Amino acid sequence: MPDLLADGDALVVTGYSGLDQLIRLVSQRGDAAGQLRLLLGSEPSSSSSQDFSLHNRSFEQEVRSYWLSRGISLRLSGQLIHCIELLRNGLVSVRYPGPGPRVHAKIYCTQVAVTLGSSNFTAPGLHSQHEANARFTPKDEPRRYREIWQYAEFLWEHGTDAKGALLALLENLLRCVTWREALARACAELLEGNWAASYLESLGHSSDVAVWPSQRKGIGQALYLIETVGGVLIADATGSGKTRMGVHLLRAVYDRIWSASRGHKGLIAMVCPPLVLASWERESLRCFLQINIRSHGALSHSRAGDESVISDLMVRSQTLAVDEAHNFLSQTSNRSRQLVHNLADQVVLFTATPFNRSASDLLRMIDILGADNFDDQVLASLERLTRLKGGLRDAAPEDLATLKSALARFMVRRTKKQLNSMVDLEPDAYRLPTGRVCRYPEHHSQVYELNESAHDIKLAGEILAIARSLVGITHFEKALYLPESHARSGMSAEAYLQMRLKSAKGLACHHVMASLRSSRLALFRHILGEREALQRLHLQHDLAVEGDDATGNMRERITALQGRVPENRLGIDLPTWLSDPEEHRRECEAEVGRYTYILMRLERMSDGREQRKCQLLLGLARQHEQVIAFDHFPLTLRYLQYLIARPHGDNRVEVLLGVGGKKRQNQALQARLDPERGKGRVIALCSDALSEGVNLQRASAMVHLDMPSVVRYAEQRVGRIDRMDSPHDSIECWWPRDADTFALKADERFIARVEDVESSLGGNLQLPDALL
Repeated sequence: MPDLLADGDALVVTGYSGLDQLIRLVSQRGDAAGQLRLLLGSEPSSSSSQDFSLHNRSFEQEVRSYWLSRGISLRLSGQLIHCIELLRNGLVSVRYPGPGPRVHAKIYCTQVAVTLGSSNFTAPGLHSQHEANARFTPKDEPRRYREIWQYAEFLWEHGTDAKGALLALLENLLRCVTWREALARACAELLEGNWAASYLESLGHSSDVAVWPSQRKGIGQALYLIETVGGVLIADATGSGKTRMGVHLLRAVYDRIWSASRGHKGLIAMVCPPLVLASWERESLRCFLQINIRSHGALSHSRAGDESVISDLMVRSQTLAVDEAHNFLSQTSNRSRQLVHNLADQVVLFTATPFNRSASDLLRMIDILGADNFDDQVLASLERLTRLKGGLRDAAPEDLATLKSALARFMVRRTKKQLNSMVDLEPDAYRLPTGRVCRYPEHHSQVYELNESAHDIKLAGEILAIARSLVGITHFEKALYLPESHARSGMSAEAYLQMRLKSAKGLACHHVMASLRSSRLALFRHILGEREALQRLHLQHDLAVEGDDATGNMRERITALQGRVPENRLGIDLPTWLSDPEEHRRECEAEVGRYTYILMRLERMSDGREQRKCQLLLGLARQHEQVIAFDHFPLTLRYLQYLIARPHGDNRVEVLLGVGGKKRQNQALQARLDPERGKGRVIALCSDALSEGVNLQRASAMVHLDMPSVVRYAEQRVGRIDRMDSPHDSIECWWPRDADTFALKADERFIARVEDVESSLGGNLQLPDALL
């Protein structure tokens, strides 16, 4: 390069594939170094044919076709303009080989020296490949110097002028566009992710699993965010293949670290729910990537500063990945604090529901990603929007635009509708060996009535009235003090006490009505414990006590609490029933009395709602081979299983249970509902423990037996069957429409949260119009 950039005339004979490097050379020599002549020879042909046309026009077309299909880097735009000016001013001359044999020589002649050999004037030829060249100077070897110049001149003399053809090619490569088109092209480069393709090419021959275009694009976007922010939140819809995409992303991050020759060579840690741990291990094995995978439970049982393996991983991992990151939104839990204090250079979070209760959930995600990586303006925008009392529905349009812009700086989010649009562009790229194209099925969302009798509605209204008078005395067993986080925010002890009193009343009422909505048996259990609840409904011989009999059992808990007032560390006076043991005893007796009044109404209520749910499930089982239903209370699910399986039930349908803590039972259920190997007519009754991380998409109908209170549960329940690899063209999702006295205030908040997600992130839940 110093020879070619020295003053004086120069003659270069090289292949046409080095045009981009030659543009740099022309621009660097400028108009002061002297005349530069370029003879662009041929490149080796991949064709085995020996019959080549030697007409100049065909060679010109070959060069033109090569570069128009390849394109010139945007970074060369300024040098390309300079090169065109020098060509037009005659300071650079260009020729193609004339008729005769193809020219494949590489010769670089200058006033300082001549060089010839195997090196083409390309980036590999100049920098990275092993080549063999010889260099001769006029002082040391004048004869060889003259002979090489003479041979280069001979080739030049037999060439054909190509100035016009090259100018036309360069101007086509330069193609001027508006700033809008240039910006759109830049956005497309990031969104399509093609710039990151090289980090996936290494898996092309070794991995036995194809990556969909949607996953490749997501990886490209995520790599860009990791490069610019240091972390990324992958928030694609449930069932979009985040596990496979995640492993390939981590492999790309690992390859990128190595290609950059960074000193710390990429220890990768993954924290995921136990149910999907095997899936991450299987995908990482296919990717030939070593990941240290631990379950969420390992974080829960680890303490900051101890010597456990998980604590060591939080400190030593260069890349930290967290699946189902919505499980770490609590600011006070030990496992959340462990994650927030990680020392990883790159953090990758995965969740389909980053917005669960409010916009503040997004701030918790940023805490894990590392808030110091984000602009103060982004954090301020999120903080301001989280304080809106009416949620994002009260946000001004400009605030929503600011929020979406802030989210785009750390989140990759594609909704089910967007992913299906990607499939429509390249359906063959999503085709399975069976011939089926992977896409989200058509979603039919419907409501079902519970058909409560007037008598039951009246009793439920009376229960609600009594529940509203509960004080929630069991929420005041431990010492009362002002938490440090509330003190920092400026909350006074008086305000904190009022907040606790109000929330205790609200929670006590909510637990009663949520249990009643699920089933009479669930409310009996809440008040009396599981054993006596089964006896009240004469089920002790049909359903065994499986849970902790002390769970719920409010009557016994309150009786045992009588006279035990909480320690007062607030420094202010408490209500007498919280400070005087005798008053506390009387209030406990009154609270037990309220629950007793609720029991009196409950015993007179029919099981009509439970029977209606069974009828719905059996009716759907006649239309769908497999049906899945969710309820928050495992005891209710066991009760419904008993009702469906009674002698008058449909013996052709098997009713299976899927609840937490039943590993073997849940594995059997997953096998029956597996999209490839599952079979048989099944009604699967599941708690929310099976709404996350399991594939149940052989079922084509899903029923909410109760109304989910937060977006996460709703999306996860629906996501068990609404998946891209569903074997069904359409699915049905059924939502309950309760009588007003059985409904909860939380239902309205849930609908509001769904609307907030839709306005800020783009929603994936399709609610029936009747609910909206």
